[in-house]
Amino acid sequence: MSTNFNVIGKPTVENFAMDRVLGTWKFTNDRSFPNMLYMKILSSPYAHAKITAIDTSAALALPGVKYVATYQDCPFFSQEVIFMGQEVAAVAATDPDIAEEALDLIKVTYNQLSFVLDPNDAMKSGAVDVGYLPSGNIIGGAPTTSTKGDVDAGFAASDVTVSDTFGPTAYYQHSPIIPRSALAVWAADAAPKLTI
Repeated sequence: MSTNFNVIGKPTVENFAMDRVLGTWKFTNDRSFPNMLYMKILSSPYAHAKITAIDTSAALALPGVKYVATYQDCPFFSQEVIFMGQEVAAVAATDPDIAEEALDLIKVTYNQLSFVLDPNDAMKSGAVDVGYLPSGNIIGGAPTTSTKGDVDAGFAASDVTVSDTFGPTAYYQHSPIIPRSALAVWAADAAPKLTI
């Protein structure tokens, strides 16, 4: 395989700052191409479950739906979901509204499995696996402790020490100027090219 690329691995200079300032820059959602398909994703409503059956026939029968992908035919999906919102299926259709409608027609049967939400419980022996790590819920199989300096001497020299247990903070989402999306265009010319 050749490693002489024109773009991959090369520094790029963004020359579209003025377009963004003037509002003329075209974001992904502003672009369209002939015969374009739109994709929507069906997400898991459960924190941990195994899909025991998935029926896409009604979605595939909907006019405008071109393809429905699941774990049965796409390695991007898994039969076992390990978090709420994990991708279960994808619909490609000629219109985004049709793709959205098709999601409601996919029938998924789940076998709900136990799960843990507390990191300390997840690290206990025999805890339910929360991911696909071969070493269990702890990367490398054991916690890593890092100490710099003499902690005991630091505590002894302190006027006040505070000890407490702190939990995770709330999830915050930034406010992107464009929704998360991607656009792929295949050109099957003399030199086939995929532009993403």
